[in-house]
Amino acid sequence: MPLRSRLARFLGSIGAGVVWRSSRDVKLLILLRFVRLLGYGGTTFVLALYLSALGFCDSDVGLFMTLTLVGDLGVSFVLTYVGDGMGVRRTAVVGALLMCVGGLAFASLDNFWLLLLASILGVINPGANEIDPFKAIEESAIARLSAPDTRGDVFAWWSMLGMLGTAASNLATGWALDALRDRGTTQVDCYRVVFVAYAAMGLVKLACAACLSSDVEVAATLLPKDSDFPHPQVPHYGATALTAEATEARPMFIPASLSFMRKLSLAMAFDFIGSGLAQISWMTYFFKREYDVAEGVLGSLTFAAGIISSVLNLASPPLARAIGQVQTMIVCHSINSASLLMVAVPSDKHLALAIFVVRIVTREMDNAPRQAFISAGVLDRERTSAMGVVNIVKTAGLCLGLYTTGFFAGLDLFWMAFIVAGALKLVYNVLMLAFFWRRG
Repeated sequence: MPLRSRLARFLGSIGAGVVWRSSRDVKLLILLRFVRLLGYGGTTFVLALYLSALGFCDSDVGLFMTLTLVGDLGVSFVLTYVGDGMGVRRTAVVGALLMCVGGLAFASLDNFWLLLLASILGVINPGANEIDPFKAIEESAIARLSAPDTRGDVFAWWSMLGMLGTAASNLATGWALDALRDRGTTQVDCYRVVFVAYAAMGLVKLACAACLSSDVEVAATLLPKDSDFPHPQVPHYGATALTAEATEARPMFIPASLSFMRKLSLAMAFDFIGSGLAQISWMTYFFKREYDVAEGVLGSLTFAAGIISSVLNLASPPLARAIGQVQTMIVCHSINSASLLMVAVPSDKHLALAIFVVRIVTREMDNAPRQAFISAGVLDRERTSAMGVVNIVKTAGLCLGLYTTGFFAGLDLFWMAFIVAGALKLVYNVLMLAFFWRRG
């Protein structure tokens, strides 16, 4: 077989052709995620270090990140109900402007409560997996603009390029901090440069959001009032919002979707609490405090791991087609859970860093099949609400986990947080196996 044919076949198997043939809006939504995580990666990398450099104790750092997520949870509640009415384009523009304002405010303030306000409004992210109240609306738009049989491929590239943005940001941040420090810049000012760069990414996101067309908005379709189990509607792109009468005439979820969301939310609560216990902000702080690993080294390791992770993420859709979405989610997630259990076990710095890299490499492999699974489990008109509910469960779980890690760190039991996190994530795997194995 000629090399060109082999290359075309390989690119087709990982969904490159699907993304290439997708609409301009889908490409822009993928680019929005890349730019957003390019900004989030740097702030995530230094958040705990910055707060510690400002003089806050470990328990206060945990409280800060928890309260940030509580604020984001409130915004998520609102956007779950009004997100489609607000519109995808308007939401993206507002999110970009808040990134600009929040980044600049964070770089110039040192008061706990003012920093907290800037963190909430600017979505200064304590985790690189995008704890973002605006995320659900964009996920829903991608699902709406993608065909069911290609949705998994689109989400895989959406996730992969986001991870690539995070990895590139980690590398640039780590070595920029080392370079600034070598020039005599104070520790606090080094970290503040990162937040100025975050504000600049907000401007880039604003430019991308301005290029979106009206096709990204949800269809203004009316369902029959006597339809308890409506069929998915073919969207009429170009409409900007659901009418008030249609919204009032039906519940958020039909009974079958409600049952699906209850089971999913219960399982994911364990996963997200575990994720909160082992956020990247905490893990970089752990290696800096326990092993005195330089930021440049940490940035290089997370960059390399992120690149590998982004490539491996493209393997999840073909694997899901071969063995099923649920089965793929459980297999990939189990590997990650096991590595998280072992991060704090070895006393050797290099072995601990190697396990840390494995954790990052496998962290997002279940993301694309999970998103496609959720999109397929509810009706078209329910997707924004479903993604919003998942985001709320995610934020609530992360709140509990982040604060608990600060508590463990204050007791000099940092390592215990990672063991508990891995155990909780294994519980998620068991529940997903029990609830959804036959749906795979």
